[in-house]
Amino acid sequence: DSCVFCNIIRGNDKEARILYQDDEVIVIRGKFPVALHHILVLPVRHIKNAKHLTPEDLNLGLINIDSLYLISTLKTLMLNLSS
Repeated sequence: DSCVFCNIIRGNDKEARILYQDDEVIVIRGKFPVALHHILVLPVRHIKNAKHLTPEDLNLGLINIDSLYLISTLKTLMLNLSS
C-alpha cells in the first residue's frame, strides 16, 4: 500500500512513535516535527481525502487533546531520563 499513514497504522513503519491508540484513531509523534510536541491524530479507517469524510467521521475529532499533550510530555520526559 502506498498510503504512509495506513502503513503506520498496520505497524509496518517501525520508526513511528505511537503515543495513543484505540479502535478509531492512532496518535503518533510527527516524523519531522515543527514544534516540540508535534503530534498527528490519524483515523484508523483509511480516508482518501476530505471529500471522502462522512458524518460519522466528525466524532474522530472528539479526542481529549489535553490528555494527548500530557501523554506526549510524559513520554518525552521518560525518554530524556533514560538517555
